[in-house]
Amino acid sequence: MLKFNNINMLILSCLTAVVIFMFPESSIAQPFNSDSSLVILHDVKFKFSTFHDQNLTISYQDGETSRINLEESPEDKPRYCEIADFNFDGIDDIGFVFTDETGLNLIYNIFIYSPLSKKFIPLFLPDLEEDKFRILNPKFNTTDKSLTVSYKSGPSWSSYRYKFGKNYKLKFIGEL
Repeated sequence: MLKFNNINMLILSCLTAVVIFMFPESSIAQPFNSDSSLVILHDVKFKFSTFHDQNLTISYQDGETSRINLEESPEDKPRYCEIADFNFDGIDDIGFVFTDETGLNLIYNIFIYSPLSKKFIPLFLPDLEEDKFRILNPKFNTTDKSLTVSYKSGPSWSSYRYKFGKNYKLKFIGEL
């Protein structure tokens, strides 16, 4: 743990990313109330809130900044960051995930890294009118490079399968 101007910083590093969690010194002994997190991946900074809001700020090295509203999480459910190769191109991407109020569905907002533009592109489901940016309970199959999205609605589960096409877009394959 590092200390800088009465702010504790916990820095976790991986091969391609640095994750920095910053919180006030007083939060160690008191309930956690400052939840701003910073993740750096491919020299791009992601600032997001673990609990209090759905704002995501993406800052690129060229000075461009994007502000995006992530899916709103329930008040008591923390949002965390997952770094993985979501589209099977060998390059790490980033996702922001939390559990819904039922505790059954993991809700993801995923951004695919484009090495050509050096930008992160939001991953959208092509076939749904609502919640296009919301990806529920994704399962990534590395064998056939497909994505299965499943969700519980009422007494049953529904599942849909997708494949990655050109320009980081998903193509609907079918219902399972």
